[in-house]
Amino acid sequence: MKKPPYYLQPILHTIETVIVQIKEEFPRLVDKDVEDVSTRLEKYYKTRSRNKNAEEPEVHSERKQALIDEILNALEAREELEADIQYIKNPEVLQGFHQIPTLEHLYCMALKRLRDSVRFWRKEHGATGYLKYISNFI
Repeated sequence: MKKPPYYLQPILHTIETVIVQIKEEFPRLVDKDVEDVSTRLEKYYKTRSRNKNAEEPEVHSERKQALIDEILNALEAREELEADIQYIKNPEVLQGFHQIPTLEHLYCMALKRLRDSVRFWRKEHGATGYLKYISNFI
């Protein structure tokens, strides 16, 4: 899997740090949980990017809900710090041929990239392949 664009790397690092922390708290967390959470959060931010009210995702699984809550908290902290604002509507930062219009769109891109990475490492190394892979870096 090729390296993500430079503007997604800090966001992915933030999210993956949260994932590793939640894995320590919930040892039964598996790649499929992370994939499901990333899909739900991507849908949430996609709805928000269209200026629609979106309910934060809720699930019955305690470990998935903890992961959702902590990722949302981490991304909200990034927003408050304006850590990613320099990538929004910047003509030097393009997705294909287009500028990134909103933070929500940027977070969707990061979550999609995360989901693709989870799928790749799970197929390569089994049910916790992704979790093992990122634990080497975080």
